[in-house]
Amino acid sequence: IDYAGKYADDFMDIFLMANCKLMIVGGGSGIFELASSFGRPVLLVNLVPYTFGCGGDCYTENDIYIPKKLMYKNGNSYLSLREVADVDKRSMHNGIIYDKNGVEFVDNTSIEILEAAKEILDRIDGKWRDTEDDIKLYQQYELILASLNCNLKKDIYKYLWGGGAVPRRIAASYLRKNLYLLSD
Repeated sequence: IDYAGKYADDFMDIFLMANCKLMIVGGGSGIFELASSFGRPVLLVNLVPYTFGCGGDCYTENDIYIPKKLMYKNGNSYLSLREVADVDKRSMHNGIIYDKNGVEFVDNTSIEILEAAKEILDRIDGKWRDTEDDIKLYQQYELILASLNCNLKKDIYKYLWGGGAVPRRIAASYLRKNLYLLSD
C-alpha cells in the first residue's frame, strides 16, 4: 500500500500510531513521541548522539534502540562509548563539527535493524528472556553511561541538550555484537 503517496491523512497518521504493534523510527525524530504517548513500543534505529539522550522518555518497558556507530575517518575501528561521549562533547551535536573532528557515522545494517525488530517483537509478546550475559553486559553499559553522565553534568554543553543518558534500553542483540562499546 502506498500510504504516504496516495492515502496520507493527518487523522490516519495518528490512528496508525495509536494502534500499531510497534513503531520503528530512524534517528531521534520527534514523531516517535506520538506513538509513545499512546503507549506503543518504539524501536529507534540509527540513533545519534546516544550518550546525551534523545529528547524523550521511555514510555513502555519494551522500548529499545540501536545507535549508529562512530568511527574516526583515518581509523579502522569504532569508537567506544567513552570515546563517543568525548566526541559528543567536543562536537556539541553539530554534524559539521563531528566532521571537523574527523568522525564519521556508520548507519545500522539491515541485519542489525532486523535483529532489533525481532527482539522488540519478542519483548512485546513476552517471549524475550535476557540471558545472564545480556544482563551483565547491560549493567556494564549502564555503569559506563552513569559515570559519563556524572562527568557531563559538570559540562557547559549539557545546556545544549536534554542531558542524561538515552532513556531507552540498548538492544541486547546489538550490544552482544558490539562489545567494543564497553572498552576503555
